[in-house]
Amino acid sequence: MGGVAAAVDVVATSPQVSAGTYALSADAIRIGPDGVALRRDGTVTNECFADIVTPVCHGTLLWELLRGARPDHLFETVDGFERAIDTARSRQREWRTDVDTIRIRPVRWRGLEATLVGT
Repeated sequence: MGGVAAAVDVVATSPQVSAGTYALSADAIRIGPDGVALRRDGTVTNECFADIVTPVCHGTLLWELLRGARPDHLFETVDGFERAIDTARSRQREWRTDVDTIRIRPVRWRGLEATLVGT
């Protein structure tokens, strides 16, 4: 295990990379704004991100954005985008199982920046 936070940091800070994926070798993952926890064979490993990210849950507008949708097709205003980011960052974190890949996508729209991370 390991390297998830480093992969997120590389994509988040690269001016060339618009998105990325990272293959996991863990039984479960829990993504928070400041780091990720990986569980494998009963052992939990924690990794910290270099900067705050936005954890993304299935079924949200941010999940669609993580998968490549354009912000202006999902949000009417930058305020709506900012509220979605704030909500995602404050949501209670839960362990996700049956996950073999995470997605990473930095998004910049109308002066607001967020690095989306999810499964």
